[in-house]
Amino acid sequence: MNKLVMVGRKVAALYNRFYNRLLAVSVFVATMLMTTLPVYASTGSSGGKDIWQWLEGAISEVYGKVLGLSTIGFCLAMAVALMFFYFSKDERQVASARSWIKQIIAAFIIINVLGYIVTTVVNLTSGGQYTITP
Repeated sequence: MNKLVMVGRKVAALYNRFYNRLLAVSVFVATMLMTTLPVYASTGSSGGKDIWQWLEGAISEVYGKVLGLSTIGFCLAMAVALMFFYFSKDERQVASARSWIKQIIAAFIIINVLGYIVTTVVNLTSGGQYTITP
């Protein structure tokens, strides 16, 4: 068996394990954030701000960090997918890499657009001054 194919399979298996662990950690962190948000908002540790001001600052900060992390993850994942795309000799791996490239681009766009929508909605409704009229 070709050594490049063996290395490719090992890298793919390592990537799958890393992805599964990253997914588990991200679900854990999201659960922790959802359960601790009311506690931090009600204890007054936000420096005298009400929950909407605190939430606006927190979401803006989280959006900035998610944007940076998603960009780094996008670049790394694209680098791996492009390496498989350009350096593999098996047509099946090339097709798989092409599929991964499309999925990575779609996920990057979805993550950034959803983050933009959330920050825009928070900015529109900050302080409770914006009301939706039917």
